[in-house]
Parts: sequence; C-alpha cells; structure tokens
Amino acid sequence: MGLLEGRVALVTGVSRRQGIGYAIASRLRGLGAEVFVQHHVPHDAAQPWGADSVDEVLAGIGAQGLGVDLADPAGPERLVAAAVEAFGASTCWCATTRGPAATGRWPRWTPRCSTGTTR
Repeated sequence: MGLLEGRVALVTGVSRRQGIGYAIASRLRGLGAEVFVQHHVPHDAAQPWGADSVDEVLAGIGAQGLGVDLADPAGPERLVAAAVEAFGASTCWCATTRGPAATGRWPRWTPRCSTGTTR
C-alpha cells in the first residue's frame, strides 16, 4: 500500500513529459494516489519546445485529465468539476501553473472535497 493510497490529487500544468507538472503527477501516482491532471496543449505547442501527445502523457502517468485553459475565468470551475466527476472527490491539489493560483480564481474548495462535495 502506497503512502497516498486512497487519495486523489489534482495537478495542473501537465501537458508534456519534461515539465514539473508531469514530474509531480508521476510522483503522486507512484505513491499510490489517483491523479487527475489539467493540460493545455495550445500553450506548449506555441513554445519553442513544442507539445507532447496528451494520450502519451496521460498513459505515462496512469492519470485522467482535462484540457482546459486556466486563463479562462470558467476554466478552474470546469477542472474541479471534472476531477470530482471522475473520482468523486479530491483530497489534494498542486498548481504548477501561474493562472488561477496567482489570480485567486479557483472555485472555493475546502477539505470537504474529500467527502465528495465542493463549495
């Protein structure tokens, strides 16, 4: 049994295998957590390093995910809703992107998420 067995983690910024988001999501998965990730391939595709195949990224972690632009005001709410729909709850999250974490646009999210509810 892994240290995070029975936990669900939401990790943002997981669009390519060479990024910090991928490394964090992989580590959480390795510790036994179920992982739901956010990816935004158009951002990486516009960068000099280019984008990876999202299917390969998700398969490499063993995660589910949603492609959503977190700069969109509705993006964080859609992401949290998708994670809750996929796993029924989320017990931790890691924002490796600048957007909502810096602007405070995350939906109100309390420890009650671990019981399957969001606020």
